[in-house]
Amino acid sequence: MSGRRNFGLDVLRSSASLSVMALTHGAFLFYHLWPNQRALWYVGSLGMDMFFVLSGFLIGGILLDSMSEGKGWVKRFWLRRWIRTLPNYYLFLVLNVALWWYAFGPPPDWPKFLVFAQNLLWAQSPFYPESWSLALEEMFYLIAPLMFLALALDPKNPKRTLKACALVIVGGIALRWGWVLLTHPTWEDGVKKVVVARADAIAYGVFAVQWFRYAKPSRVQTARVAIAGAILVAIAAAIYLPSDEDTSVLARVVPFALQGAGFAMMLPWFAQLDGSHAPAWYRVISNRLAVWSYSWYVIHLVVIRLMDIIVPGKYGWGVTSVKLVVYLTVSITWSWANYTFVEKPILRWRNRRIGGSEVRVITTATPAAGAEDASKREFREA
Repeated sequence: MSGRRNFGLDVLRSSASLSVMALTHGAFLFYHLWPNQRALWYVGSLGMDMFFVLSGFLIGGILLDSMSEGKGWVKRFWLRRWIRTLPNYYLFLVLNVALWWYAFGPPPDWPKFLVFAQNLLWAQSPFYPESWSLALEEMFYLIAPLMFLALALDPKNPKRTLKACALVIVGGIALRWGWVLLTHPTWEDGVKKVVVARADAIAYGVFAVQWFRYAKPSRVQTARVAIAGAILVAIAAAIYLPSDEDTSVLARVVPFALQGAGFAMMLPWFAQLDGSHAPAWYRVISNRLAVWSYSWYVIHLVVIRLMDIIVPGKYGWGVTSVKLVVYLTVSITWSWANYTFVEKPILRWRNRRIGGSEVRVITTATPAAGAEDASKREFREA
């Protein structure tokens, strides 16, 4: 899996990974000492929305390119995505079944997890909790190419694709609004983590990559759009943080839309970012965390569960801080090992059998003299 990666998108993916796995879930270890973590949990929620938008941006680009492959492109797209995502998912599903069975007995609703139905129209059981976002991703992989076919979208007609993405986004927001009004769900388990209530989550990224390719914006233009996106994310936080999120209709509907749109507006600027002037250590860390992010995501809560089994009980700040260091060290090291010995060989096998390295080129405006040639910059899906 050699090849040049996009520095700016790696920065976003690694930042999202740190916000979820290190900051938010690392703080779980301190919950008995520091129970008021609501603002921190919201940071983790922002990180998850960034993951979704990044997915739409990267996989949306692959979808647009796949359409030009001719007959059978949908099957090839599905095979590439499933070979990429399913081995890790089912490997850690089995591990989670074993851990839950050891600690509590038979896991609840485990057959639903086999077909990604654990949170389709209902709250997911506490077993394998991190899988909620993976179910949403898999539904996107399944449905998106079928929608592209049904709507007869053509990469040579980008305006039609943009209109289709906008329709999905508006429909997703309306669906979430109706879901909240009809079912009165909680914010966390009933809206954020339910597939039908998050139908628009990934579409923002697809819209962004199609606009980026079609408009070919300059860096000044993407900077202005990114600033506007940051303002939308700030407005989302201003709506959510002072609210009672489990009773406020506004807090359960609007922030998700503002966050998705805001992050999508930031992506083109980050995709153009020149990493040649960044410190070498920063480039290495952001690259490695981005590459290992999927492994780290499915591994990190397993490490916390294992630590609870091996070292049960509640401790003071000192011992809990040591547990945090152990958690981060073990989970990141395991992520490296899983990527190196599980993910990477499978991806190499896939690329030999099905073809393509999943490297895509985004065409942007001609950069200023002396700047890196953004029209040649590559990025790779992760």
